[in-house]
Amino acid sequence: MERKYVLCSIVIVALMIVTSFSVMAPIGSPAEQTQRARISAYTPHAPIWIDGNADFAAKATVNGWPGDGTESDPYIIRGLEIDMSTLPPFSKANGIDITRNTTSYFIIRDCYIHGVYGEYVGIVVRCPHGTLENNICSNTQYGIVLEEASASGNIVVNNTCRYNSWYGISLRYVPSYGAPSNNNLIDNSCSSNGVGGIDLKSSNGNTLSDNNCSNNGWGGVNLESSNGNTLSDNICSNTQYGIPLVSSNNNTLSNNTCDSNTQNGIYLHSSSGNTLSDNICSNGVGGIYIESSSGNTLSDNICSSNDYDGIILISSNSNTISGSICSNSAVGIHLESSNGNTLSNNTCNSNTQFGIYLGSSSSNALSNNTCSNNYYGVCLFFSGGNTISNNTCSNNYYGVCLVFSGGNTISNNTCNFNSNYGIYLESSSDSNRIWNNTLNGNNIQAYDECTNNHWNSTSGYGNWWSDWQTPNIIAPYDIVDLPYNIEGSAGAKDYCPKTTPISCTITAPTANPTIFTTWHMIYLMGTATDYAKITSVTWSNSLGGSGIAYMNPQYGAANVTWQSRGNVLLYSGVNVITVTAHDAAGNTATDTLTVTYMPPESIPPTCTITDPTSNPTMTTGWHMIYLRGTATDNIKVTSVTWTNSLGGSGVAYMNPQFGGASVTWQSRGNVHLLPGDNVITVTATDSNGNTATDTLTVTYTGL
Repeated sequence: MERKYVLCSIVIVALMIVTSFSVMAPIGSPAEQTQRARISAYTPHAPIWIDGNADFAAKATVNGWPGDGTESDPYIIRGLEIDMSTLPPFSKANGIDITRNTTSYFIIRDCYIHGVYGEYVGIVVRCPHGTLENNICSNTQYGIVLEEASASGNIVVNNTCRYNSWYGISLRYVPSYGAPSNNNLIDNSCSSNGVGGIDLKSSNGNTLSDNNCSNNGWGGVNLESSNGNTLSDNICSNTQYGIPLVSSNNNTLSNNTCDSNTQNGIYLHSSSGNTLSDNICSNGVGGIYIESSSGNTLSDNICSSNDYDGIILISSNSNTISGSICSNSAVGIHLESSNGNTLSNNTCNSNTQFGIYLGSSSSNALSNNTCSNNYYGVCLFFSGGNTISNNTCSNNYYGVCLVFSGGNTISNNTCNFNSNYGIYLESSSDSNRIWNNTLNGNNIQAYDECTNNHWNSTSGYGNWWSDWQTPNIIAPYDIVDLPYNIEGSAGAKDYCPKTTPISCTITAPTANPTIFTTWHMIYLMGTATDYAKITSVTWSNSLGGSGIAYMNPQYGAANVTWQSRGNVLLYSGVNVITVTAHDAAGNTATDTLTVTYMPPESIPPTCTITDPTSNPTMTTGWHMIYLRGTATDNIKVTSVTWTNSLGGSGVAYMNPQFGGASVTWQSRGNVHLLPGDNVITVTATDSNGNTATDTLTVTYTGL
C-alpha cells in the first residue's frame, strides 16, 4: 500500500519541457486581453538596473520618481511598462534589478513587466526596504525574485505573477551571499506558472498569507531547506503538490486550501517540528503525505474525498495527528513503518478500505478516534506494541482487526453493529490484551485464532458483551458469573465479562462539552446509572475546588439524578469540571464540562496606525494606501477592522492570526481612496467587546 513520490530536478525539468507551451499567456486569452486593456495606463520604459543609493538617487532624478529614499518618503517607481521581448538578443536584462549595495527605501507599484517566456526575471531585489505592490510580472522565467540574505524584510503584496516558465515568486539562496528572510508575501496571484507559484530555498522566517498559487505545473508553495516560516490562508489547488516541504523544519501551515491536486495537498519529506492546522487537503490523489519526518503536529485538518489516503505517514516517528477529518477516501489515516506516533480525536468515516491502518508500525497510541462505516475500522498488519483505546469502531465490516500483530493493548473501545466482526485476531496476532471494550450487536462479536491473547485486564475485568449479561447472582455484581466464549480456533474466553457499565452525564448548565461565561459560578446537574447502585457523585475543578453532589434518591440507587451543593466557583481561564459517579464495587464513570470563564472588565484595548504614517494626516496623489499598525489589550485583541468615511471597509490580518494581548495588524491589500479627505478609522476589539480606534485622514489630490 506504500506509494513513493520522488522529488528531483529531473522531474521538474521534464515537467517544464512538457508545460512550457501550455502555461504561457496566449494572445487572445482572457489574461492577455486584460493585460492589453491596461497597457494604455502604463508608460513604456527600458529595463531598470539600480546599483546602490547614489545610482538610485540619480535615476530617480532623471526619471522623475518621487521620494528621497528615506523610510518616511521612499522612492516610488510607478506605472511603467517594461517589455523585454523588444530588446536586441544580446542586450536583454531583467525588468527591474536592484542590487545588494542599495539600502534606500523604495516602492515598485502598478508596473507591467513582461518578456520572452523562459528568459530573465520581471523584478529582482537583492536589498532590504522594498515594497512591491500591484505589479504584473508575466511571460518571463520568474515573475519576482528576492535573492541573497540582503533581500530581507521586504513586502510583496497584491502582485500578479502568472505565465512564467519557473515560479511566480521566488525567495532563493545564492552561494556566498545567503538567502532572504523575514519577508511578507500577501495577496499575490501566482497561478499558471510552469513549475510553481511561490518557491522558498533556504529562506527562513517569512510570512506567506492569502496568496493564490493554483493551476501551476508542479507545486503551489514550495519550501526547500526553509525553516520557521508561516503559511496561512493560501490557495494551492489544481497542481501536483499543493504545499511541498523538503528538509524544512518548524514551519506553521494553517488555514490553507490545497484541493484537487494530482499528487498530494501537503507533502513533507525529511521535515520535522512543523505545525499543520485547519488546512483543507481534499479531492486529490492524497491529502497530507509525510515521509521520513518526525515531531510534526497535525490538528484539525480536513483530508477527505481523496483517491488514496487522507493522511499517510511513511517512516515517520513521534508525530501527532488530532482532530482531523479523514473520510470518504480509500484510507482515512495510514501509518507505514512509523513508530511512536499519537492519533487522537480524528474522524475517519466512510472510507472504502480502512478508517485507520497501521502497517509494520509499533508503539503508536490511537485514542478517541471515530472510525465508522468503513470496511475496516482500525486494522493492524505486522504491527506490535500499539495502544488502541477509547475509539469508536462501529458500522464497519470489521471493527478492530489484527493480522500478524502481537503485543498490542485494545481497551475501552466501542465496537458496535459491525456487519462481520467486532474484534478480529488472526495469523499469529499473539499476546495481545483486550479489555473493557463494548461489543454490541455485531454479527460475530469477536474472533481469535491466535495464542496467548488475554481478554481481561490485569486487574480482572473483561469486556462488555451485549449478548452476555446473565447470570449475575454471585458477587462481584459487575461481572457476569460465567465466562464468555470467543469464536475461533484458539478457544479463548473472557473470564470476567462485564455487566451494564456505570455511566455519568452532565445535563446542566449544558449538555454540550464546552461553555463560555462571564459569570463567576455555575450550577451543575445530571444523571448517573449503574448495574446495581450508585453510591456517590463528586465533582472537581482543574483550577481548584471540589465537592460532593446531592443525589435523588438521597442514598443512591441504580438510577439517580444529582446536583451540586450550591454553585461551583470558577476561575479566570479554562475550568475543566470533572463529575465522577461511584458504585458499590468501586467502579467509576466520569463526564467533563470545560467552562471558559472570562471575567467582565471595562479596560479597552489600544489601537495605533503606524503605516503609511504615524501622523494623523497625510496627502497623496496615489489612489490607494496600505495600512499597518499595532493593538494591545490586557486580555486579548480578537479583531481589527477599518472603515473609510468616503466608502469601503475591511477586516485586517493579525499576527498572531487569532489574536492575543499584543498584535500587529495589516490591511488585506490596499485601501482605496476617493478624491478629497478620506478619514480612515481603524478599530480594535477585545474579547469582552471593548473597542479602541485610531484615525488617519488621507487627502487624495487625484493627481
